[in-house]
Parts: sequence; structure tokens; C-alpha cells
Amino acid sequence: HAYTFTANDGEHYEVYNGTVSVTLNKTTPTLSGISASGIVYEDALSASTISGTATNSYDSSVVAGTWAFKTPNEVLDAGTHTVTVVFTPTDSTHYNSVEGSVSITVSPREVTWTCSAETTFTYDEKAHVVTCTSSEGTVSYTYAGNEYAAANTGDGEAATGTSVSGNGNSITNAGTYVVTANSGVSTKNYTNTTKEVTVIVKKAARVVTNAVTSKEIAYPSTYSWTPAISGDGTIEFSSAASAVATVDQAGLISSVKVGEAVITASKAASNNYKAASTTLTVEVKAGTIEWTNCSVAPSALTYTGEAQTITCTSSVGTVTLSWNFTPFLASDAGDSTSSTVRGTVETGDGNEFVNAGKYAITATARAEHYNDLVANITLWILKAEQS
Repeated sequence: HAYTFTANDGEHYEVYNGTVSVTLNKTTPTLSGISASGIVYEDALSASTISGTATNSYDSSVVAGTWAFKTPNEVLDAGTHTVTVVFTPTDSTHYNSVEGSVSITVSPREVTWTCSAETTFTYDEKAHVVTCTSSEGTVSYTYAGNEYAAANTGDGEAATGTSVSGNGNSITNAGTYVVTANSGVSTKNYTNTTKEVTVIVKKAARVVTNAVTSKEIAYPSTYSWTPAISGDGTIEFSSAASAVATVDQAGLISSVKVGEAVITASKAASNNYKAASTTLTVEVKAGTIEWTNCSVAPSALTYTGEAQTITCTSSVGTVTLSWNFTPFLASDAGDSTSSTVRGTVETGDGNEFVNAGKYAITATARAEHYNDLVANITLWILKAEQS
């Protein structure tokens, strides 16, 4: 630096000009009000934000600069720690960097969870497992819930069955369960947490196997119907028209009268299965009557003056007879069943026949719920020889 010296006695002394060397040292700022934001265990110190004030120690002016931890990558246990910070002035020409200390709080880290995504199942007699993985500790499980009552449809709404609880993570029966996973952590660096997972096991649909959906049977007969419906429970049989056909609980259908009846086989809903049913339409047809005896032997008789009788007997029902009669004329020989009868046609009821001629007889067997049975019989009574 240049300087000038001027003596007080300017009359006797000259002014002197010269130079001098001056050394200026950097100023070290003064630090105050240092604080650090809290961090969570596993975070390095660099995750914290430092705040504070640096001032010029001579004039108290604020010194601009940046703050940093001396060991920014250090990871501390949970708790309160005193650590070293470094202030670096922006004007590094005139100010020194300076270290200070600060208190920092490290909080325990909460355990995090990853659980299986699928939590809705359908009952299949197997155990369905919920799996959860924690970031720390050993996982244990408990559950509480409600199994579905039989009356509940079991499609995923709130269960209305009996409350159940247990240990583990394997759920079998249909219902709604809350599975709680516990990490069991007991170290200072982690906070123990639990994870709740709602598990729904829906009721299963029953499988119905029915090869026959309609059946004709003749009165009076039976038919054994054997549909299959999967799952627990017993098949219940019922008839919508028991006046036409009845059914017992073994599936044996019995005809009652001619008509149509819908037979239903069903299984009620249970705790694990939905209700299911199938139907069979039964048409009861009229039965068949058979003759047990209805004949004329011989079919050609000879006039004797006495009544000839025909008897017809059916397997069921009542037999009635009707006939048309054509007598021989006097001029007709009347000795052959192929003769042309030329008499007057007469009709009558009954089964006793006397005079010579041709009888066209109709026997009808009739019974309720049966088709009529008709027999057409031709009876010849030939003329007798005169003696």
C-alpha cells in the first residue's frame, strides 16, 4: 500500500512518499441458532435439513453460505444424537469455513408390508392362504370373521353366520374373515405394525347333473329319477301336481292320474354351497287295458232254441257289450257263416243270443285313467236241421 508522510515542521522537512506491506487474515464466521430436521431410521444424515445463522464476528453482518453434515452418508440408530455440521461461506476469499454441532432426532421406521393381492376365493374344500411379507421381523397371523349361514347367498356381502376366530392364515369355509399379520418387531429402530387383510370365501355353486328333463309314463306305473347335485346336504324331491304324480324322497315317481306334473329335485343352501335345483316334467299317459278272456268257441253255433252266451273279461275296468243282429230269411239255407243274411237288422244289449243269424258284437272295456279297449266279434248261429 502507498503512503505519504508530512512533517509538522514543513519549513525544515520535505514530504516523504513510500509504500508498506499489509497482511489481512480471513475472518471466521460466528455460528448460532443451528437446528436439523428429524429423520427416520435407515435415512442418511443428508436427508435432514440444516438451518442456522453465520455472522461476521467484527460487525455482526450475516455471512452467506451453505450448511452440510460433516458425515452426510452416516446412518444413525433411532434416538437423539449430536453431530458435526460444516458452514461453507459463499465468499471463501474473506471467510473461513467453520464447523459446529447440532442435535438431531432419528425416529424408528415403521414396518412396511407386501401382501398377496388375491383375497377373494370360491369355496372348493381347500385352504386359501394369505401371505404377507414385512420389511422387518417375523410375521405371525391371527384371524377373526364370520362364516356364512345357510340362509345367506354367500356372494361376497357381509356374512351372517357364526363368529369364528383362530390362528394362522389358512381359510377354508365360506365367509368373511379379517386376517391380521403382525411383524413382531421389538428393536428400537423399528416400530411394530400390523396389516389387516379382508378375505372373502364365496359359497360354491352346486353342479347339477340331470340327463332327463321330460318323461312319459303310462298309468299306473312308476319311474325312478336319479339326478345328482354336488356338495353337502340331501336332495329333496317334490311334485307340483301331486294329484297327477307323486314322488318319494328316493326319487321314485308314481302316477296318480292322467295329466302333467313337474317334479323338482333340490338341495338347500348350506354354509359352503348355494341352493340348486333341477326339474323333470312327467306326462302321465292313459294306461292300456288287456283282455283276459274274450272269445267264442266255436265262433259258429247252431240254433238250439236256447240262449248262447259270450263272456269278455278285461284286466281292469268294466266291460259292456252291444250288438247288431241280422236274421236269416226263411228262404236262406242258413248253414254257412259266409251266407248272405237277408233279414231285418236288429240291435240290442246283452250277451245272450238265441235266433239263427249273424251277430256283430262290440265288447268295450273301460276304466278311469285307461284307454278304452274294444273287441269286435262276429257270432254266427246257423239254422238247425229239422227232424
